[in-house]
Amino acid sequence: MSEWEYIRLDLNDVHRGGQEIDLLNEAGKNGWELVIIQNGIAYLKRLVPAMPAPRSTRRKAASDAE
Repeated sequence: MSEWEYIRLDLNDVHRGGQEIDLLNEAGKNGWELVIIQNGIAYLKRLVPAMPAPRSTRRKAASDAE
């Protein structure tokens, strides 16, 4: 099952005229996907990277190597 993490960006804190787009583009470069903008707040999500399965540290016995 996929796990997501979320952030919100207050676009009201940046000057209009492209800076809010720059902020969203920068977030997109970092893997964030825009979900919705509501009342000047951008809500974004991205997948939490899956942890790799632990590698086995079991050594082969001499009889297994044949």
